Amino acid sequence: MEELHKYLKESPNPFINSVVGDVWEDIQDVSEINQSISDKVYNAINISNQSSINQMLLILGEPGLGKTHLLARIQRKAEEKHDFLFVYVRPVGDIAKINQHILRELMISLLRPSKNRKLPPLIQFTLGIVLFSLKDIKNSGKMTVDNEEIYNKILKFRNESDKLYDFLQKLSLDQRNSLIEPIISFITINNPEIDSTFLRVLFYLLDPKLRIWAQDWLKAIDLDEGTLDLLQIKKSITSEDYAFKTLQAILKLSKGCVLLCFDQLESVYDRFLEERGISILFDFLMNYFNTFRNLVILIMCNTQYWSENISSNISSAAKGRINHVLNLKSLNKSEAIHLVEKRMNILWEGYKNQLNLPYESFPFTHDFILSESKNTGWNPRGLIRRVSEKFEMIKKEPILHEIITSTEENIANTEYYQNENQKVEKLQAYIEKIFNSYAQDCYTTQIKSMSNPEKEDTIIGFFNDLFKECARNNWTLFDWSFIDIKPNIRKNKNQKPLSFLISLQNQQKKRLILTHITNSDNGVSLSSYTKRIKEYLLNNTNWNAIIVRDEEMQIEGRFNASQKIIEELSQRIKVVYVPEIQLSIILAMKILLEKATGGDLQMETYIIKRSEILKFIYNTIHEETFFLRNIFSINEEKRYIQQPSVSDTSNDIMKPYNPEFQGTFTQQNKKSNSVKEVDVKKDIIILEKILRILKHSPLINVTTLYNEIAEMPRNAIDNVCKRMEQEELITILSVKAENGFLIASRPKKDIIGFL
Repeated sequence: MEELHKYLKESPNPFINSVVGDVWEDIQDVSEINQSISDKVYNAINISNQSSINQMLLILGEPGLGKTHLLARIQRKAEEKHDFLFVYVRPVGDIAKINQHILRELMISLLRPSKNRKLPPLIQFTLGIVLFSLKDIKNSGKMTVDNEEIYNKILKFRNESDKLYDFLQKLSLDQRNSLIEPIISFITINNPEIDSTFLRVLFYLLDPKLRIWAQDWLKAIDLDEGTLDLLQIKKSITSEDYAFKTLQAILKLSKGCVLLCFDQLESVYDRFLEERGISILFDFLMNYFNTFRNLVILIMCNTQYWSENISSNISSAAKGRINHVLNLKSLNKSEAIHLVEKRMNILWEGYKNQLNLPYESFPFTHDFILSESKNTGWNPRGLIRRVSEKFEMIKKEPILHEIITSTEENIANTEYYQNENQKVEKLQAYIEKIFNSYAQDCYTTQIKSMSNPEKEDTIIGFFNDLFKECARNNWTLFDWSFIDIKPNIRKNKNQKPLSFLISLQNQQKKRLILTHITNSDNGVSLSSYTKRIKEYLLNNTNWNAIIVRDEEMQIEGRFNASQKIIEELSQRIKVVYVPEIQLSIILAMKILLEKATGGDLQMETYIIKRSEILKFIYNTIHEETFFLRNIFSINEEKRYIQQPSVSDTSNDIMKPYNPEFQGTFTQQNKKSNSVKEVDVKKDIIILEKILRILKHSPLINVTTLYNEIAEMPRNAIDNVCKRMEQEELITILSVKAENGFLIASRPKKDIIGFL
């Protein structure tokens, strides 16, 4: 027993992850849990594969019953069987671009590398089109002698996709073109609804020199004119109609069904409540169902949200397209035991032969597992959390003994509610902890792989959530009240919409701000937006305008036509650039809010409410360096920080400036109950530039830093560096080099605290 205890103490906690955060991650699957639901999904896929009959399924479940886990299981099945394409669609941020959003999500899913596939699904899909088309061309008697020779070589690799891919990549440009052009011609003659430009770009995936640009085009990224010339095409996929036709072509060309999976439907409902966005989304899905072939639509939703909010807000025609409504079930006794056994098998694997284990779930007896299952309402996530807590306690105990039965029924919940202030403090600390974790992950991994439209969609979705909550509840933001927020501003349906028209009011004045979020890298598209903004401003003298872009998408010096308009109306148009750090913060906030909306954010046994996350977001964005402040301070040369009183406002969901949520920057500049004018812009510019420099050079000397940020005073740079070291963002080494002290990056530390 002593040896077992030693091994257990040295082992990681196999129950630490109780939530499936990503459908693409490896999961510890207990196949019998909700197996009947999985089987019905696979059956729908088989029906679609065999008869091309479209299917729509709705899966309902309470938080913790395994909605995302089920999607991860189905995704793994797609990798193993290769007989359908799995597409995961995240909640849309811009209701005016549903087709473009779904197309982009499809491409992101199909371009993901896979452990069980030698090539991403989209590459295999493209190779399949080449094989089937060449076979049809040969059977029609229209294949050239040269292509027939290549085709015979291709046939040797028809069952080895990686070798076929290598072979096609090694063809000369002339050989590849002579092979591909007849395929494009053959497909479009027989299927005139399929766009030849789409096919040409799709086949560029087989060209190692053009592949990366082809992927961007297929993701509906608005490419610059030079890249379009390189691809020999005229336009990007920037309209809903073009995105729809592209989706239709993919479904038409697919030999197996495409499974579109929509998760967190609750977020779409809340985000677009005023526009009846959930009804619009279902109308789109109904149109797909009626128009496309080889399609299975899988919709995941919280049971309560569906029954109380969503069901009554979609048309009877859309509901009529749902073939099956499936309900996830709570655990039964055998499933609960197997769930714990599966996790413990990971821990004891490789050690079983050396140890005499009395039973697979040791040291957790079946009585203990069933007792805890009952305490958590037979909820899989709740059970895993409780066993995880017990596992950590066992590691600290001096002697290992069997856990026979629960002696802690509802202890966590009881302690949590002993004191209201303790509850608030504990909740705030927990939310801030997971927020920092999400933000750090977003900054170090997710942001790097996001395309410009994804970043754009993230900001639009966040603005929809935040601004509309302010308008619905009469909440103030930076001393402004939201009177109204109108999304998708345009004069007719043929125009690409501008993002928002925001009506604001404070004690002194009213303000209308035309806000557009765009990361377009195409000068023609960008100038069309700025021209329309100019037209609106000239026709509405009480309007101002804001253009929001990623920090890497600078207008000055690149887009002369747009720059000229902005300079011409410089008193009324402002461009706000979003730094990567703050985009990471927005993305983390959006993730938190979507999880809370679906009931998937939990502390111990307590399910965190959407309103509690909104409270946290509200306090966090009042940081003085947050870019949103620039939107509300247009044409104001001075910016002020209104500091809070210390009075108790714990019952107010939107209480301003909760000290628990204030970052280091605010704390170091705080003067009690006073209005202090500060120049925060300089410090944040220095911070951003230092972090950007350290991305490329993890070790630099201070002289180089002074030269790189020559426009800033050296004492200001020194002060920011000292504060960054205090926050453990950098290390100032004591060893002095020839050109000054050395500065090293420390990217794993908490960046959010600095802001």
